[in-house]
Amino acid sequence: MRLDRTNEAINSDVTSHDIVQAVVAGFRTLRTTHTSDDVRRAIVKVLGTWAAVTLRDGGGIYWVPEVYAAELRRLQGAIEKIGTSRVHVLPVHESQDANRALGAIATASLEAELAQVGRNGYAIDDEELADFRRHVDDRALASAKAWEWEPLT
Repeated sequence: MRLDRTNEAINSDVTSHDIVQAVVAGFRTLRTTHTSDDVRRAIVKVLGTWAAVTLRDGGGIYWVPEVYAAELRRLQGAIEKIGTSRVHVLPVHESQDANRALGAIATASLEAELAQVGRNGYAIDDEELADFRRHVDDRALASAKAWEWEPLT
């Protein structure tokens, strides 16, 4: 068997062999398959070209200069078409978009933590969760209003 990367093909002198057929079938399937790690690396590479600054040691939270806002919105749209992936853009100024993004980020983070609590054997009923969400929404809005938002220039 020989892999011809230039022509994206696998050649063999015994094409009817079971192993050759399995390798060829796997090659056809996987040559256009991208893992989540492939996608993550591509996103980080794009962010790097925009002089993005990571705000968390593990990545995942970046500051992107305003000059790349349009490109970032396009990237956000593209990423959100992949499965259930979400990208939250938090503008650094007082606006409905900033408050909405901050609320969505806080809610998602807290829901993930609540899910972990549930996996650890603690039960939270729907009423408690609804009360908690109202509390989170109120606190997120109050917190956002407490900041003096100024655009970075």
